[in-house]
Amino acid sequence: MPSPDVVVHTDGASLGNPGPCGWAAVFINQRTGEIRTEWGPAGFGTNNYAEVWAIWNAVLLVPGRSKALIVTDSENAWHWCRNGPKSTTPPRIRAILKDIGDEMVRSSLLLTFDWVKGHSGLRYNEQADRLARAGAKRQRDSR
Repeated sequence: MPSPDVVVHTDGASLGNPGPCGWAAVFINQRTGEIRTEWGPAGFGTNNYAEVWAIWNAVLLVPGRSKALIVTDSENAWHWCRNGPKSTTPPRIRAILKDIGDEMVRSSLLLTFDWVKGHSGLRYNEQADRLARAGAKRQRDSR
């Protein structure tokens, strides 16, 4: 893929597994250097669900016809987004992955996915982690 227009670091968190979930995305515009964050609660589910939910929300927020690099620290989410779900992938996550694919087609998005090691001091990954945990706490406290 040519250089991305935007790099998006995503993360999901659950307080318990399953538990209240949160999601976050840190968008870096590669042309202007502008950084923007989006985050929030994500219902109740597993950590894998929250990770994929974060990617889904990021995809919805990437402008149409963009080239985007989506960065996650979830090996499962990275594999699913790159290679498609396996037969053992939970149905709820398969549904989100289908929605991601449909949105890519609808919005003419060119997406690539990358994996980074979590909790390794990478600035935007750490920022996404903090925001995703805040989203999970907001979900927990809204009950």
